[in-house]
Amino acid sequence: MGRRHSTEIPSQAGRLAIVGGRLEADNAAVFDAIRPLCGGRIAVIPVASQIPQEVGAETVDSFIGNGFTAELMPLFWQERGSARDQDLVDLVGSCGGVFFTGGDQSRIVRSLVQNDSETPLLEAIRVMYASGGLVAGSSAGAAMMSRHMILGGTSNEALSYGIVDDPDVPGLALGKGLGFFPWGVIDQHFIARGRIGRLVAAVNACGESLGYGIDENTALIVEGENAVVRGETGVIVVDLSHTLNTSEHGIEDVTISYLDDGDRIDLRSNRVTPDADKKPVRVSGSSLRSPAPVKRCAFGIYTLLDLMQRLARADTRRYVRDSVSSWPDKGAVEWCVELERVRRQSRALKAIRDGRMRYTMIDYRLHINRGDSLRASRFPTPIHLHHAERAPSSQIVLLGNSPLKWRERNVDSLRPYLREPIGVMATASGITRQVAREYVDWLRRIDVSAEELDVTENNIEQRNRDNGFLRSLGQMGTILLPGGNQRRLTKVLIFRGDVTPVLRHLIGAFEQGTNLIAIGGAAAAFGQPMIAEGDSFEALRFGASEDAGSEGMVMEPGLGLFEAGIVDQNFVARSRLGRLVVACAEENVRYGFGLCEESGLVLSEDNRLLSAIGREGFVVVAMKSAGLSIADEAFRARGVELQLVQPGNMFDIQGGMTLELQSDGAAVAVEEMVSQLADDCNDMFRNRSGSVQDGWLNVALTQGTPARLDIESRRVRY
Repeated sequence: MGRRHSTEIPSQAGRLAIVGGRLEADNAAVFDAIRPLCGGRIAVIPVASQIPQEVGAETVDSFIGNGFTAELMPLFWQERGSARDQDLVDLVGSCGGVFFTGGDQSRIVRSLVQNDSETPLLEAIRVMYASGGLVAGSSAGAAMMSRHMILGGTSNEALSYGIVDDPDVPGLALGKGLGFFPWGVIDQHFIARGRIGRLVAAVNACGESLGYGIDENTALIVEGENAVVRGETGVIVVDLSHTLNTSEHGIEDVTISYLDDGDRIDLRSNRVTPDADKKPVRVSGSSLRSPAPVKRCAFGIYTLLDLMQRLARADTRRYVRDSVSSWPDKGAVEWCVELERVRRQSRALKAIRDGRMRYTMIDYRLHINRGDSLRASRFPTPIHLHHAERAPSSQIVLLGNSPLKWRERNVDSLRPYLREPIGVMATASGITRQVAREYVDWLRRIDVSAEELDVTENNIEQRNRDNGFLRSLGQMGTILLPGGNQRRLTKVLIFRGDVTPVLRHLIGAFEQGTNLIAIGGAAAAFGQPMIAEGDSFEALRFGASEDAGSEGMVMEPGLGLFEAGIVDQNFVARSRLGRLVVACAEENVRYGFGLCEESGLVLSEDNRLLSAIGREGFVVVAMKSAGLSIADEAFRARGVELQLVQPGNMFDIQGGMTLELQSDGAAVAVEEMVSQLADDCNDMFRNRSGSVQDGWLNVALTQGTPARLDIESRRVRY
């Protein structure tokens, strides 16, 4: 199939707003861009959603809150006849635009195209669009915009297995979209879910030249042949028109650009015009001169953007290319993604907005090549930042949830580790200043002096150069890291592949006697590897993957400061036993530590003993390699040992045992966790007749302590 070039595309009269997903109600940049394109009047179509009435009503409220006149169009995928309803056709005619919500993009197409014919509702939308109206959509509503529609598959799957007919099997599933955007293939949630591999594979398979990957909370606003980016991050454009080498072994010489908020693109010529405040990045003393020392998964969250920005800051006389590799799922292969700044072709520009550096990167070169073999381990060597020896007074304390919610008697067990002065570094939170102030106020109320250590993605580069701030870390008695998103913490402290000076000084302070207390998501980030997202249901059904687009549990590199095993938090309340067992089994890690609410663990000076504090303590999941079997479609973890280490007891990492006998209460608590896991699995694998199919789950709790959990689950997709 020959490639289609933009010169073959006729002019378009209408307007499009293509949103990459997760459109936040407070995203004024996107809503302000959409409003004039539809005259402030829009109909919301929730047909892609599994819960259309709920999602539709929520979306209508978001538009109304941003100054629109918005109305819910009752088009639901279960009611295909609605697409022929004259009242809905008339509603389209009275609006300036329509907005398709997220969900399953195939539902949009199946509802609007029936028996190979376009329904009256779709015909009305096309008439409205041709007369200058707006067609907008988010997530699934973005995916259906192009002629060729991506239905499913991760980057690893798309590259490893190629095109498949069934979106529920590994591979790249494609379908026919509605073609409102004729300039190339659209993909959404793009940078956040590491979808570069699948977009390049899709563009190549469809015989197109161009692909547009739109990130979350970001929109590509299209008027005729021109488009502008608005929102939180940006849009990746891949151009395969000059690609010469495409095979099952890889795709080379792809031109790739990143368009930031405010950047414009001529869709016919593919020419990018950076926003007016963008200036060329100049070589300086702070320019980077070598590849990233810390490698992340090629298809991990924001890996691609971080690597592009790293090359934007490079001294191109010494450093013009860098690469990352995928950590393949079982049955897939390793893929190497290489980026290159081409002399006298590639451009890098930047601007500072609200204290944050924003980049535009144009005409880089991208190569994706197949690795020679499977990795023995899906994670690279852990980041060993601290030494085995440290000051006897320093402690690592990991807490299951926020102590602001603890009862006083449980807070008392934490007090010995609250050494003054305390610096509160709320980097993991999305509202750092607010959370830091809450902790500082709480500590002062319990008569402990504290101050804020403001470290965010927006100011990390400035903090890395602030010698006064870096020295202040070593003057703290304790550095407390509140919970939030573990990814946010690792992304900031290991910034664009570099271990930051802030992290190095934090570790240096610990080695000299400063306590480190990490809470919730921040505690999970201390492990190596780290559970990044996914619940027990997703973990047991689909397993674990390092591909950010995976349907199952996503694993990513943590900070590696707690080397004893994988850490999980809010363990009991959120029923996370299943996902911790799967994480340990699939990543071949001996121990997992589930931190109960109002509880935590303390690492001893010799890195051998873990003490339990708080209300309940922590759960130890101990894997027995002899009982572990992992295949393409199933994993079996047999002989898994569970122990609940209660306050006052200690766990010996080397010996694998609790040093004091567990009480009857501990045995009951473990039994309840196993029972809950069994109930969850039974619900998950229940077939349509209501019975549990034989062999899909086997949970057995032996008598005595510790408990032994046998799990056998099949990852099925239905």
